[in-house]
Amino acid sequence: MEQTSAIPGWSDFFVATAGVAGALAGLLFVAISINIAKIIELPSAINRAGEGLLMLAGVLAVALVALVPAQSAHHLGMILLVAAIPAWFLPVLTQIRGFRHHHYQHKMHVPLRATLHQIGTLPIVVGALGLFGEIAGVGIGWVAAGCILSMVVAMFSAWVLLIEILR
Repeated sequence: MEQTSAIPGWSDFFVATAGVAGALAGLLFVAISINIAKIIELPSAINRAGEGLLMLAGVLAVALVALVPAQSAHHLGMILLVAAIPAWFLPVLTQIRGFRHHHYQHKMHVPLRATLHQIGTLPIVVGALGLFGEIAGVGIGWVAAGCILSMVVAMFSAWVLLIEILR
């Protein structure tokens, strides 16, 4: 019995997404290496660097999982949850820890960063739950939107780590 893909017509999108996420992760590594001395001085910058890398790694993992052929929507949703939940939840823990234990000059930066992170990663989790069968009417479109939003948020973090950190 031959299984068809859970996402017919989406392979080009996820191939492009994997390439872009990998390239952006490389650029974020460059941004971090250029300003490593300044980043190490600031706990919020260290956390932002980790969050950005984790977000891009999550998008890369999601895109690669979505490209696996001959899997059902249910199976794809389950695997996407395994890939997406750490990228969604671990930065939340980092942000809470950072907010409690570090003295930031601007305390509002942490909730703003947390909100942006949720805007990027939560749609992937919701889409994965839809594919898994837990949320009716939700599916791969949510996953795609989350991938795009996650890359935009990660680019914002890269900008902060490359340019804004020097101000």
